[in-house]
Amino acid sequence: MIVGKKDTPSYKNKYRNELVDTKFKDTGKKGMRDIRFVGSTDTVPDPSNPDEMQNMVNEEERLSKKYGKPTRISYLDADELSRLFEWHWYIDIRQSREDDSHLDLMVYIDAKTRIASLFPDSLNKEYTLTKIAKIQNEDVDKAYQTDNPQASMNGVMEDAKAIPNPMDKVMAHSTSLAPQ
Repeated sequence: MIVGKKDTPSYKNKYRNELVDTKFKDTGKKGMRDIRFVGSTDTVPDPSNPDEMQNMVNEEERLSKKYGKPTRISYLDADELSRLFEWHWYIDIRQSREDDSHLDLMVYIDAKTRIASLFPDSLNKEYTLTKIAKIQNEDVDKAYQTDNPQASMNGVMEDAKAIPNPMDKVMAHSTSLAPQ
């Protein structure tokens, strides 16, 4: 049995203010507008109360000095705005695979090695080195020496041949399973 009053926390919406450049319709001058979003329970200056209006004018003058431009304050009831507008939410899901640069590098080098073995003079060696450097997140200008692209490319291709091709294992396994 609970005796007494249960404490329930009260939450108050917090809204941000926006400061925008504007042109005032009544004077035609350019200045700043301080838009203050408030809740329906918040207090705003009452236009019929001269003291509250004078405080607002004093604050506008203080802000004008601060920003170096004429500044006016506007209050907008955020709760009322949310009731006036019909809100539509759109969720755009874009699938992307997890970054696996090592696998990308192996696949790219394997493809280039096969092309180089079939058509030795067809590869653009500088582009290939640039692509490999990008996959490895290396600085393209510093990663490989491109003065002699043929020598650099030969080293890359020799390294690529040392990497085992996973398809060879798959093909060997599938041929061993084939009926004889």
